[in-house]
Amino acid sequence: MSTPDMAAWLMERIAEDERVAREAASDRPGPWVQGDHDAPGWDRDLVYHQSDWSGWTQFDYESMASHVARHDPARVLAECEAKRRVVQLCRDAPELDSWVTTALAEEILLHLVQVHSGRPDFQPEWLPEVPW
Repeated sequence: MSTPDMAAWLMERIAEDERVAREAASDRPGPWVQGDHDAPGWDRDLVYHQSDWSGWTQFDYESMASHVARHDPARVLAECEAKRRVVQLCRDAPELDSWVTTALAEEILLHLVQVHSGRPDFQPEWLPEVPW
């Protein structure tokens, strides 16, 4: 699959992540913060998602709460924007008329798509080459 196809496919994945983050933020406007076991009344298995601390979700494990808090929709949306810009730079690379730039852009896209290798629509040619 060509670089433009890979870039388009990545833009679709970024749009999916962005949609999910916006949906999560609509009910829980954040910021999402994990509870602090040192502060009275706060537990490490809670994630607060209201700026006045009135809204929270409890998780089975502290590690789950930590993971959810780290994926605050605001952070995910910022990450989506950053990825979108990187993919767009890679899309624009062939216009610079340099095989080095084009090869680097393709290499960057190959690294970015690896995150989604478990998806059924992932293309086998995007897998890294095994040196043996």
